[in-house]
Amino acid sequence: MIYENIYKNKLYPVRAIDTLKEMLTTSKELFGKKPAFLYKEEKGGAYKEVNYITLKDDVDALGTKLIDMGLEGENIAVIGENCYAWMVSYFAIVNGVGKVVPLTRN
Repeated sequence: MIYENIYKNKLYPVRAIDTLKEMLTTSKELFGKKPAFLYKEEKGGAYKEVNYITLKDDVDALGTKLIDMGLEGENIAVIGENCYAWMVSYFAIVNGVGKVVPLTRN
């Protein structure tokens, strides 16, 4: 697939990415210890930084565990608030474990 960078020479270089798995892998290689996310473990607490290496490793570890649990190819529901753990769960599932079914608490 050929991508045309409509922002060429305007903002920043754009890399072609076909899948979320490819995005995580190349981001780990390109950005390593740079911050990928900031989140708070508790309301009002200090921000915790997660770099690209940790993010990719967390996603891979959870994906491996889900496969070990026999969930490969299954529909897997994810419910919860918007948080780092939810995002890692989503990425782990769609990156090769199965199909994610995001649910809301309401």
